[in-house]
Amino acid sequence: MDSIDDFSNKQLLTNELPDFEAVELQVLHPDYLKVMLIYAAIATFIPAAAFVAAIFLVEDAPLLLPIGLPILLLYMLFVFAGVIIGFKRRGYAIREHDIVYRSGFLSIKTTIIPFNRVQHIALHEALFPRMFKLAGIQLYTAGDESNDLSIDGLPKDIALRIKDLLASKIQGQ
Repeated sequence: MDSIDDFSNKQLLTNELPDFEAVELQVLHPDYLKVMLIYAAIATFIPAAAFVAAIFLVEDAPLLLPIGLPILLLYMLFVFAGVIIGFKRRGYAIREHDIVYRSGFLSIKTTIIPFNRVQHIALHEALFPRMFKLAGIQLYTAGDESNDLSIDGLPKDIALRIKDLLASKIQGQ
């Protein structure tokens, strides 16, 4: 048993910390951009259809056309630009002891999950990604679900290999 005299808690200087941004991230499969654009089209179709229906069904709606149409077009532009820019910023890396994932549009979020925090790994195949032979992995961590990580847009064979690798790493702890 260690004595209290063996305890050490040395200060780490911030300029000596490893730089996680130096990690070379793998990009997601290019077909995942198509999947994201399909989702964006669905998200923009509903308000566009409602706007068009209102123009024809509501008596005073044509008066709102000069205001409503630019707002709708800006919304659509924002959604599609967000998808394209957000896709380009996504990436992941699997290191010896952890997995790194970066995403974001207006703000960039980088998540690093040590393997010893992973409780369970799941493979997800949603309808549109499956059409492009893509899948996603979900890492469930100890603690609350806000610490969980989902990486979508991986070729299914790579997602399976990552799942198997992570499963072997967490079982070997």
